[in-house]
Amino acid sequence: MDALFANLEHAFLTGEPWGSGPAVDDAIGADGRALDDAIGAYFQHAKATPAERAAMLGRLDSLLRARPSAARPPSIDRCGAIALLAGALVEISEESVGESFPKAVFDLLLTELQSLPSDPEAAEEFEFSEGYYLLERAAMAYLSRSATRRASLPQRDALRQNLRRYGERYGFLGKMLHVLDDEPFLVLDAENRRGFRLRAFGIADNFQLHALLREALTAGPIPAGHAIPGEPFPAEASAVLHGRSSTDVSIGSNWQLSTWRGLDPSSRSEGDGRGEMRGLRTKDAEKIDTSAWIWNEGFPAEIPLCAPLGVRVILIHVGGIHRSWHPHRIFDAMDGRVVVDAILEPEDVDAALAALS
Repeated sequence: MDALFANLEHAFLTGEPWGSGPAVDDAIGADGRALDDAIGAYFQHAKATPAERAAMLGRLDSLLRARPSAARPPSIDRCGAIALLAGALVEISEESVGESFPKAVFDLLLTELQSLPSDPEAAEEFEFSEGYYLLERAAMAYLSRSATRRASLPQRDALRQNLRRYGERYGFLGKMLHVLDDEPFLVLDAENRRGFRLRAFGIADNFQLHALLREALTAGPIPAGHAIPGEPFPAEASAVLHGRSSTDVSIGSNWQLSTWRGLDPSSRSEGDGRGEMRGLRTKDAEKIDTSAWIWNEGFPAEIPLCAPLGVRVILIHVGGIHRSWHPHRIFDAMDGRVVVDAILEPEDVDAALAALS
């Protein structure tokens, strides 16, 4: 392992071939000393020797942290290649080994984000090098496998503050850093007086949230008298949604989701807690008020807290625009799910709706 690390270190810091020796020659052959060869040899040895994998993964942190003090600092692309090696080792390792992932990856990501131009228009046009996206992929491999890792990441707040561009906000890193775990939600169907208290875990975006809500709150999982109207997904679509299959299937929904601000108080009659979502009755599509709609392209952390109720609220209208999409997970290793804690009685739904007006 020492010879392989020395070879990797030399190739990383200099980009040049490095010496020879039985351990290195046996691992990568006498002809190759480039960084790709060194990375391949290091990975193959770690892959074959699980007992040493944590140590081999951990040594990559010191390698990345040596970059600033190097006589000729390696490019961010070389750093990305080392980070991708670390991510690959995490993917084939149990969680305890994965904890040895080099946290320097997140410092490098932060440094890259801080290099964005301060002018918003210039930042919009800025493009990172390939190394940034390799660092990002490695970070996803590490963070997607543990809610604890996501919650305890020291650089999380700083990274989020520096994700200024629209594309980065909704990119892989932006979505991962905004994932909610064990987050309470109140879900209300005003027209049908149905309501639920639930918790969300590891959901990457609102496509996934919408699908999981649709699956969890319709008849079958929920008693028919309390369920929100909707057809169950086919078994093959549910398998894809939960990461048990990669079949190319689509799902559909005619639910419209809205934040708590989407309730139209004028649609409620006196003594009736029910109401409708804003803009559903207009005949002029250009005048539909969509300001409170929850778009599938967003992510759950954007759904605002409702101060009167102290929780994020989702309003559901059945019979809205029919949408279809593929239910594949963005992050294969992240187990997105919703857990229904309580089914509300109609009078409890009325009381919650009254608090929104």
